[in-house]
Amino acid sequence: MDMHVHTVYSADSRIELKALLKYAKRNCMGAGIADHNAIMGALKAVKEAREMGVLVIPGIEVSTKQGHVLAYNVDVHIPSGMSAEETVERIRAVGGVAVIPHPFRMVSGIGSAVHSVPCDAIEVQNSRNSYRANRKALAVAMARKKGFSAGSDAHGIDELGTSYVEVEAESIDEVLDAIVKGRARVVGSSRRTSEMLTQYWTMLKGYARRGFRKL
Repeated sequence: MDMHVHTVYSADSRIELKALLKYAKRNCMGAGIADHNAIMGALKAVKEAREMGVLVIPGIEVSTKQGHVLAYNVDVHIPSGMSAEETVERIRAVGGVAVIPHPFRMVSGIGSAVHSVPCDAIEVQNSRNSYRANRKALAVAMARKKGFSAGSDAHGIDELGTSYVEVEAESIDEVLDAIVKGRARVVGSSRRTSEMLTQYWTMLKGYARRGFRKL
């Protein structure tokens, strides 16, 4: 399962739903779709994926006051702009699973708050992170005794499947249970320093275009 995928329902992603599902089918991969502050693409993909025999977990990457929080297995919109703690409470109130993604990423990570914000798991492998940032996230997850999650954070089709979790599961609930309980094997790649500099420059330009507002 590539647990962190964006589609065209995110303003900064180029991945069409049909292209994602075809890729997943061809590569025997499931996907956790977590568009920025949007749920409709994920819910639409779940219906189409079921017909294709592909497992898709609907989610949202919610923008909180501190940074991003992933909401998995939700079918309602989780509003942005709340504190990370309030966001996690809202996710759990609707039966979802809250995961902290890329905690040490500039602009969109929650930073040191990862040590205290309630969550069900922490993303310890993200292909858009540096190796160092991923290792720091892993250290926090181990210290807090939280489950491990992983995803490509794909915004383009060529990024899909570059990080993922391997689990023995057949349903959404079984996948998330395996992640939360620490039964998921994390696999993936990290970005080199030069790639991170290019990524941060792109992120900063987008940040400026939005009037210095986070996604």
